[in-house]
Amino acid sequence: MNGQQLRPARSIGCPIAWCTGDASTHGDEGDGPDTWLHADAGRDLGHEARIYRHQEGAGRSTYSLAIGTSTVIEAADSPDALAAILRAIAARTEQGHPA
Repeated sequence: MNGQQLRPARSIGCPIAWCTGDASTHGDEGDGPDTWLHADAGRDLGHEARIYRHQEGAGRSTYSLAIGTSTVIEAADSPDALAAILRAIAARTEQGHPA
């Protein structure tokens, strides 16, 4: 998306500052905030990769990495945890592929 922020088609005034307030993930009418799924607009990492932050209700935040339209790593505890996974993949990639 060339660094553009993705915004939901319909949003609400979510009290979580980083949440896009996507109405489709904030429950049906009458659902309490403890059932809401908060998500940010993602951060562009280049090469069609984006990191997203998610949180259910008042729970802890988790992070996912998407490349294009496919989520390739889900539910890491932090951006640092995602980076550690990617470093491990890179190290194995640099070792080459056995013939």
